Amino acid sequence: MSNKEYNNIRLLGATEFPLAKECFLVGNADKSHRMTAQNMWDLLTLKAQEGEIESSDIPKVIL
Repeated sequence: MSNKEYNNIRLLGATEFPLAKECFLVGNADKSHRMTAQNMWDLLTLKAQEGEIESSDIPKVIL
């Protein structure tokens, strides 16, 4: 990746990706409520069942 390409990268904000706030920032807001990978996967699965996201967007878990 060139410097020009790297400088054009922009981070998504919580308003652009609300699930980021719900999943990944929970531990920062309240240290006693940390989400595990299983909790995140369960939340994404629930969002897919409710039609908020596509089930194909949920990462596959490989053990």
